[in-house]
Amino acid sequence: METIPDFLMPEKWYDVKVLKSAKDAATAMTYRAHYDATVKAFTALGMHSKAKTHAARGSGARMAELAGATESQIRRLGRWNTSAMEGCYLSALPR
Repeated sequence: METIPDFLMPEKWYDVKVLKSAKDAATAMTYRAHYDATVKAFTALGMHSKAKTHAARGSGARMAELAGATESQIRRLGRWNTSAMEGCYLSALPR
């Protein structure tokens, strides 16, 4: 079982990956493993999407928008330019 890092000391957790390899918490999951896991999850749920590994970026931006985050907050967290964020990630609903 993986031990929980000491979050009071950044040097103890800063290199830990959320999407990690099966072998080591400090090694990122490969793109192929991420893609395959996403496709498997989408298939199990009956979901169809052109986006696979990128799908969470759009849904995360829309969830933040619905929760009241400003466009500048969403843009900064997603590191998007204005046209990409508005055209691809946010809803077309007026605020």
